[in-house]
Parts: sequence; structure tokens; C-alpha cells
Amino acid sequence: MKKNRYRRKRNWGRLFRGLTGILSVLILSFGFVWGYAYLCQMPYFVIKDIQIEGNKSIPTKEITKLVTCQGKSLLALNAQKIRHQLSQHPLIKGVEIKRIWPNKMKIVIKEHQIVALAYIENRWWLVDKEGECIPTTTRKGLDLPVITGLSSQNDPHLKTALALIDAWSHKQKSFSLENISEVHVDVDLGINVFTLQGWQVLIGNGNFAKKLDTLVKILAYLQKNGKQVKFIDLTDMHRIYAKLGKK
Repeated sequence: MKKNRYRRKRNWGRLFRGLTGILSVLILSFGFVWGYAYLCQMPYFVIKDIQIEGNKSIPTKEITKLVTCQGKSLLALNAQKIRHQLSQHPLIKGVEIKRIWPNKMKIVIKEHQIVALAYIENRWWLVDKEGECIPTTTRKGLDLPVITGLSSQNDPHLKTALALIDAWSHKQKSFSLENISEVHVDVDLGINVFTLQGWQVLIGNGNFAKKLDTLVKILAYLQKNGKQVKFIDLTDMHRIYAKLGKK
């Protein structure tokens, strides 16, 4: 019997081309990495200016302290890390990072519109215009109305309290929002407002704009007659009760 002398010839050409392709990819990858590292070290792309926009309540210096990118390359800027760093600030709601080539960056801040403080579950919270509660460790330096009587951050009566504060803020010509000391939520009686002047206004629930218009007229009348109010009950617009004090 004859031996099968057929042997499969190896395709050295194809193997060589494959190895050459892999080597080319490795060389190109190394070149890109080395080139990127080289560009990142060039002074031309080093961040020299950081522009801060959108901040009204937060000082610019306070924001720049949270950002650790001054003196680094704009090419190596980690926008996600910066957004995370800034989002730790309780008053910052959103952050947008923009590169301005070759060596500047812009940070656009979206702040929470804080309108009140709330004392809930034995701790203080900042309350923004939308009703979001943000934990805070102090109320020092915050000249804001205090909302009390809420059972939790999701208490539906919070929206009622904010509606009253918003309606009160539209009466700046008559009395300033800063005059509100406390807005107390009572499940049965509704909203009770205490002012820095020593007034207590039981305003109930709803129809706040009309009730505040009435309050302005009552206060003007009492002031004209040399009398000072201590307590006003506006829950029933047909039967308004007022307790007067000595001026």
C-alpha cells in the first residue's frame, strides 16, 4: 500500500499578514496613547481660567474650592468627576461643564430656589420652590420663613405652606416675606402664620391671595386708627375675628 504523501501546505502569507495587522494596531494604539499623554502635558492646554455662571446664593469662591482642576490639562478634564464634586453642595441642583479651547472652562450652576426652612423629624431642612427638602446641619445666616407641623418631607401639607409663602411674597408692597417668622401647619385649622412684628394670622387653607388682600386692608385700617393687631382669624371671610393689643 502506498503512503499518502499529501501534506496540507501552511498559508504563511495569510499568517504573516495577520501578524502584521495586529502589530500595526498595537503600534497605532501606543502612538495614540503616547501622543495623548504628550498633548496633556503641553502648557498650551493647561486650564488658566474657570468661569462660573448661574450662581446667585452660592459665592463663586465657594464653588471654585470644590473644583480641583485648576492647573490641569483641558484635554484630561473629567467633567463627570467635577459634576459629582459640585453636586455635594446642598444648594446646587444641576451642573453643566463646558470646555473653551484651548485653556478655559465654564461651569454653569443651577441652584435650588430655597424659599423656606422646615423643621421635620427633629432636624432642619432647606425647602426649595418645588417642595424638595434638602438636609442641612445649620440655619445660621439663613433669613427664611420656618415651616413647622409637617410629619415628613413628603407631607402633602408642605405644598399648602409653600403656596401661602408664594402668595405672601407677591404682597411685598404691604409686608415683606422676611417678616414671616413661622408658618405652622395644623391638620385641622390649616395654616397659622407668625410674624416678627408679633402678629398671629390664622389663614386656614386655600384662597390665600384674597385673604391676604383682606389682611392688608385690616392692617391699614387698624394702623390708621392707632391700633395694633395681635391675632387675626381669616379662615372664614364672612366672619373675621381680630384680637388687638396695646401699641
